[in-house]
Amino acid sequence: MCILQWLVVENHQPKFLPTNITILPELLKKSGYTTHIAGKWHLGHCNEDVIPTKRGFDSFLGILKGGGDYYSRSFGGNYDFWRNEDIYFPPDGSYSTDLFTDRAVEIIENNDGKTSPLFLQISYTTPHFPLQNGGDLDFGSSNLPLRGDKGDLWEGGTKSVGLVYSPKYLGQSGCIHHGMIHAVDWFSTILDIARYQQEKPDHLDSVSQWKHLKECSGSARSEFVYNIDDDIAKSAALRVDNYKIIVGDPRVYNFNASTFVSSPIDPNNTEVRLFDLQDDPSETKNLASENPLKVKTMLRKLDEYRKNSLPAVNPDYLPKNITHPNGILRLDWC
Repeated sequence: MCILQWLVVENHQPKFLPTNITILPELLKKSGYTTHIAGKWHLGHCNEDVIPTKRGFDSFLGILKGGGDYYSRSFGGNYDFWRNEDIYFPPDGSYSTDLFTDRAVEIIENNDGKTSPLFLQISYTTPHFPLQNGGDLDFGSSNLPLRGDKGDLWEGGTKSVGLVYSPKYLGQSGCIHHGMIHAVDWFSTILDIARYQQEKPDHLDSVSQWKHLKECSGSARSEFVYNIDDDIAKSAALRVDNYKIIVGDPRVYNFNASTFVSSPIDPNNTEVRLFDLQDDPSETKNLASENPLKVKTMLRKLDEYRKNSLPAVNPDYLPKNITHPNGILRLDWC
C-alpha cells in the first residue's frame, strides 16, 4: 500500500491518512480499550475529520504537524499545539517533551485497569528538527556502523531499535531479539496482545510477532519492502532473508533544513546494489555483479509487490495565506 508514500504530510498540503483505512485505536476501542495519544500526530491536519480524536483516540495532547519548536510550539510560521480539538497554550518556558511525559503519567494514574484496559501512544518529537535535542548527520551526529541517514534507503536511514518490556507476559528478560520485524507489524502484534477477536481489515501488510517476542527468537516474516517509488524518486528496495537489494538512488529525497524544501535526488539512476546484511551490515560491498541470479529473483519479487501497490496521494500545496491565517493552524481547509 502506498497511500502516503512519498515524503510526509507537508505544512500546506491537503494530504492525510484516508478515513476509510481502519487504524489501531479504532479497533482497540471495539475491545473495550480506552485510547489516548500524546505527542506527534502527522497523519493529516487540514480537516477536523482527520485528527486523532476523530480517528479512534479518546484524547490528544500534542502537535498535528511533523515537528515544532519545543518551547514556542511554532512550526513553519504557525502555532501548533493542541488538547483534543482545541488549540492549547502551555505555561511559558515549558518543554514539549516534558508536557507529553506529564500527560502520559496523568493518563496512567487516572485509568482503572480493572474496568478499562488502556492503550497509550506516546509519540515523542525528540530527536526531531529543530534540534533542541538529538542528532542529525548534517549537524555532526552519526549512525555508524550503519550507512546513511534519514531519507535514505540505506540501513542507517531505515533501521531502528525497539524495546519491549513486560514482567508478566514475556518468557525471559534481558534478551536481544534478532528476528526480522517491520514497523507495520506492531498493528497485528498489539491486536494479538489485546486478544482482539473481531474482524480485521483485508489485505494487511502487518503480521503478528507476539509469539516470537515472547520466545525472543524467530520471526513471522522473512521479507519486507523498504520502498517502491516508480513516480518521483524512481527507486526501490527490498529485503529477503539476509539479502537486500536497492534499485536506483539510495537517497530518496534531499531535505534542506534551512528552507524546508524536499526534492528527489536522481530519478535517472538505474544502478542495482545487492548486499548480504548478515556479513555486511554497513552495506559496503555490492554483490550484484557476482550474484546475478539472486538479483533476478529479488527484482521479480519487487514486481510482484508492485502489482498490489496503490498510487501515492500527493496533492498540490496550497498558499500559506489560505491554509494558515493569523499564525494559528486551521482545521477547515480541505
